[in-house]
Amino acid sequence: MHQNDKVSQTNDGTWDKENESNVGEEVSEDQISLNNLEVSDPSNADLAESEESELPDTSNGNIKIANEDEVPIDELTIGIKQITEEIVQIYELRAETVKEEPSTTLPSELNKPVLTLKNSPGLNKLLANEQYIIEKSNQGTIYTPALITKASIPVIRRGTLNLIQGGYGSHKSRLAAMMSICLLKSPDMELDTLGYEKVDEEEVTVIYFDTERNQSEEFAEAVKLIAWGAGFNSAGDIPNFRFTSLKNTAKKDRLKLVQEFISTVRSETKNPIMVVIDVATDLIENFNNPVQSMSLLDYLGFLTDELSVTVLLLIHENPGTSKARGHFGTEAVNKSSYAVRIAYQLNRQGERTDVILLSDVKNRHAENVEPMILQFDEDTKLLKLGDPDFYARWVLNKNKAKPSLEAYLKILAECLLQPLKQQELVVILTKHFNCSENTVKSRLNEIELNNSEMYIEDKIFNLQKISINGKPTTYELLEINSSETT
Repeated sequence: MHQNDKVSQTNDGTWDKENESNVGEEVSEDQISLNNLEVSDPSNADLAESEESELPDTSNGNIKIANEDEVPIDELTIGIKQITEEIVQIYELRAETVKEEPSTTLPSELNKPVLTLKNSPGLNKLLANEQYIIEKSNQGTIYTPALITKASIPVIRRGTLNLIQGGYGSHKSRLAAMMSICLLKSPDMELDTLGYEKVDEEEVTVIYFDTERNQSEEFAEAVKLIAWGAGFNSAGDIPNFRFTSLKNTAKKDRLKLVQEFISTVRSETKNPIMVVIDVATDLIENFNNPVQSMSLLDYLGFLTDELSVTVLLLIHENPGTSKARGHFGTEAVNKSSYAVRIAYQLNRQGERTDVILLSDVKNRHAENVEPMILQFDEDTKLLKLGDPDFYARWVLNKNKAKPSLEAYLKILAECLLQPLKQQELVVILTKHFNCSENTVKSRLNEIELNNSEMYIEDKIFNLQKISINGKPTTYELLEINSSETT
């Protein structure tokens, strides 16, 4: 008899069976014995072949079983009833057992029992983080003093990721040098560090990694300037200044070497540490690769927590734009606590002036500080604040001359990363160049007709005007093959 059959008594006292589809289906491997009678699931692979031979012979009113003993119908009836009762008991017992066993799948409701799986080391770390945050939140958030302020506003806080971005030759490294000097300088040194000031009197250790400059001249001169600005005769005399070059190391080894160098310094001091990485994109093979970019940022975040350091990254900008370079640059700005941009200003002819603009891109902990005008100091070879007369002369010169073609191409490369309606583009350009709409439209037509080229991330683009009946005119950049221009 199949386990899905339901046994019922007929009017003549015999037992009949009828299909019962809702009988439990999960006890297929159970076997129940009563005396010598066996009931088993035919679906069992080991019994499948012998199923037919084990079926009882009922032609003479009796049933044959394995030991050849004959069992009268009445005894068989009683046996089947008892077997049925035992099957029901097994189902009930198994249902209770399943309820008691811990689930190995994620609960779909919040009130489901908590898993009792063995915790992994990673899970233990997350649970420990949770407890630590609970303790800190119960104490009330107490911020440790920032490492550096600007105009009395906290900008670089301890244990954070920070960023300086700028184009080629915009003095990013000199700005990083000025921040380093403000942390390292002796109390009697009165050098103005562009409004950046050290908050506490406690000593801070600076670690400076360089990836671009040659060691014998360029980087050697850079650390010498830092030493001079901090009030020391030589970089080796500064007790809390460590520096090295990664230029002659393989890119694949640089992350490991950075960690080892920082760990060595950390083992020697309990000071707060600020790590400067100049330039950060040189730590990975491809700064446009999302996986490599996010892995590096995760790694730097790990360093800030595990080694208790503050990180300052220097990043180039995409050519012709004000955006930090590549996918890494975009994500670095997103993850940074403080980001600042340094850039030479152009006059209306698109020519670079002596005016350097320092502007906050982001400050997670306070309002952005007003942009500052800087100058390169020929005497010290460092940066200095621009005087009011210097700035006024630049503004006057900027407003005098007609904007050059190069100036238009530069701003178009920045604002047409996505197509724009003509009206929107004209508004942007008239405000930027302080000129009339007709002047802007005339220039746009000239740029389009002459197929003037714009360079963005080593790719060449032309301006394209799209006019469709019934729809607003739009402008977009059309990429062209470099082979077509030769």
